[in-house]
Amino acid sequence: SMVGATGVDSLRQITESVSTWLGAECVMVGEIQPDRQTVSVVSMLLDGKNITDFSYTLKGTPCENVAGKGFCQYSDNVRQLFPDSSDLAELNIRGYIGTPLRNSGGLVIGILCALFRNPVKTTPSAQEILNIIAVKAAAEIERRRAEDVLQESEEHYRSLTEQVHDGIYIYQGNRFVFVNTLISRITGYSKDELLSMDFFSIVHPDDRAFVQENAEKRERGEHVPDVYEIRIIRKDRDVLYAELAVSIIRYKEGHAVLGTARDITEQKRAEQALKQANKKLNLLSSITRHDINNQLMSLNGFIGLLHENIPNSPYEKYFTRITEASSHITAMIRFTKEYEMIG
Repeated sequence: SMVGATGVDSLRQITESVSTWLGAECVMVGEIQPDRQTVSVVSMLLDGKNITDFSYTLKGTPCENVAGKGFCQYSDNVRQLFPDSSDLAELNIRGYIGTPLRNSGGLVIGILCALFRNPVKTTPSAQEILNIIAVKAAAEIERRRAEDVLQESEEHYRSLTEQVHDGIYIYQGNRFVFVNTLISRITGYSKDELLSMDFFSIVHPDDRAFVQENAEKRERGEHVPDVYEIRIIRKDRDVLYAELAVSIIRYKEGHAVLGTARDITEQKRAEQALKQANKKLNLLSSITRHDINNQLMSLNGFIGLLHENIPNSPYEKYFTRITEASSHITAMIRFTKEYEMIG
């Protein structure tokens, strides 16, 4: 499951899941660099192996069209369509599917793509599902960027925190001592209001004990999750889901909690939509298996009658091949059912 995982593990699960789902020989999650010409791959699965330290230029690739136009699918002959892409030729790629990764401001920050050595065959819902998965991948890339920012020196900290798309805050003795603009947008309170408030006052009452327990354990040096989800009560009393990533820091001669907050309310809805899509796919798969099995039973019955009524037939070898093909199809159907059961 991709739900609940974060960071590199989440991106790796995304590439593995998409590869299994689409039957792609290669799946990549890439981050577009500041020059807008280079893509640095942050997770790549090629022939079942995780590949690291790989990058490529957008120009002359199908990813360039994805970055500029949105979702693209080239069912076959992608090498001929993009002759300047040496990677497509080297990997002997024929089919391609890609969708852009957009940050919370709508800017394309990366690419999620799948490459095939055979022509691509997908369901009508493939684009919708891939775009839902792209939401998760884009969020993780944004998180990576936010975490990179947090490693900068405090001298540049306050200016840089306004440029990221996650809310950033520091609280000390349970009171806010620093918030960036996005925290204000998430909570609905102004910076001045937040800086006079207790951190726990914006936490949903049902989540306060959990957050307080985590904070106390972290203060004692015990192991607790650095990333977790809570509900936040906005100033207008609306409830939203937020994902917090927290750590203990030294701040003005004392310990404080540094955290990033990301509104994942829409992500929650996207994950629910993905679950619903999976349920529909599983239902369709079950119905299709049932229909195919019925047809195979009829086919096997007819082959049996032919054996009885035409003994020593000159077409015996063809009967045998049909029977073997039927058995192979039955085994494949059994595998799809078992795979569906393990999730």
